[in-house]
Amino acid sequence: MRASTSAWPKALATKPDETVTLRTFLGLTVVAHAVLAWLVRLNARKRGDDATGWVAITLFTGVFGVAGYVLRGR
Repeated sequence: MRASTSAWPKALATKPDETVTLRTFLGLTVVAHAVLAWLVRLNARKRGDDATGWVAITLFTGVFGVAGYVLRGR
């Protein structure tokens, strides 16, 4: 396995396996946020609304952005 060139994951991980686990977790988090933002965008388009702000919030906060969209966007 190739060693990481980034210092940040190494600083949080004490073992090589922890670095892989951290990267996997961060990668899955990014994918989940992107999918949630895409779903918010699809729903807003279906309703004829502009949800650019909600998409940005969802990209950064994930489930909290979706909750805000559902509670305030309807």
